[in-house]
Amino acid sequence: RDIGVTGVQTCALPIYFFRNYIFNKFNITPNNSYPEVILIERGERVQLIDDKELQKLNNNVTTGKERREIDKMDELKLFLSDKLKDKFKTLVLEKVPFVDQIKYFFNAKFIIGIHGAALSNLLFCQPSIKVLEVLGDRQFRFFDVISAKLKINHQKCENDINIIKQKITELYGDSFFSLEEYNAKIFDILTVEVMTKKYEVSK
Repeated sequence: RDIGVTGVQTCALPIYFFRNYIFNKFNITPNNSYPEVILIERGERVQLIDDKELQKLNNNVTTGKERREIDKMDELKLFLSDKLKDKFKTLVLEKVPFVDQIKYFFNAKFIIGIHGAALSNLLFCQPSIKVLEVLGDRQFRFFDVISAKLKINHQKCENDINIIKQKITELYGDSFFSLEEYNAKIFDILTVEVMTKKYEVSK
């Protein structure tokens, strides 16, 4: 046991036991047919309680999407789709069966989402994955312990479309660029190096 990032005693063993149980139960194995990059979009309200008396006890009058959603979601989806083509997929987890959620998160290399319950699925991610958690109006650390125990590269950023795009580009690296863009990037770097050397020689 140790002191986790939230200041609460945590233990990695229960996480690994749970993961192994789920993976064995549903036969979860690597599958290259799943998208590398997943964007989590929050869905509309889903009616889970039919009992009228129980509905009266539900004080949660707003949905997660009404409380928090990524800034300019449609623009971000277009940005990722244009860059990554079939390597990218948007998921509304309210419409995805639990077993499929596990498979998507297990096989993903990069996950982007606003802070919310969907990120509980980080439990099923592989250690090499990168996660960008977009924050709302407050700082949340609920999922930091999971990421720390599973050695997930978990980054956070403000809920601003330009900041989100910049952070995605930084995290996903050179593979985010097309061959033409990558070559142009290398050319710019080499140009700067050559000009710098010429300046140093002329001094």
